[in-house]
Amino acid sequence: MPISAPRGIRNNNPCNLKDFGINWKGLSSPRSDADGFCVFSEPAYGIRACAMDLLKDFNKDAQRTILELMQEFAPGKDSNPTKQYADYIADNIRTRTGLMVGIETELDLNRFDVLYAFIEAVIKFENGQQPYSKATITRGFVLAGVEPPKPKH
Repeated sequence: MPISAPRGIRNNNPCNLKDFGINWKGLSSPRSDADGFCVFSEPAYGIRACAMDLLKDFNKDAQRTILELMQEFAPGKDSNPTKQYADYIADNIRTRTGLMVGIETELDLNRFDVLYAFIEAVIKFENGQQPYSKATITRGFVLAGVEPPKPKH
C-alpha cells in the first residue's frame, strides 16, 4: 500500500478506529500505528470492528440518531466536525435508501441497508474515498454477525 494512501486505507481500518485495548478479530501485529489507530490484517476486519462498535452504541447504549452515534464515534472534543460528519451520513442514507432521515431522526441501524449506507459514508468521510466493493463491506458485516437480506423470489 503506497504511503500516500489515507491512513484508514493503509491500516485496513477504513473507519479509523482508535486502539482502546479492544481485542478485535483480525488485528495485525503491531495492533496500532504510531498515532494509536488500529491496524487490521484486511479491510473486512476493520469494517467488522466498525459495524460492531456502532451496533453496540445503537443497541446497548441506546444511541438512536445519527447525531448521537457520531457524538460518540467522532466527538467534537477530539477536533472532529461532528455535525458536518452527521449531515454527511444522513445525506448518504437518504441517497442510498430513500429514507427521509435527518441527523436527529431515530433510525434502525439493525437494517442492513441503513448500516451499509452509514458505514459507507463513514469510510468516505474518513478517507476521502470509498474504494471497497460491496462484497468486502458485506464480508465485514457477516464477520460481525450481520447477514444481508435474503433475495426475494
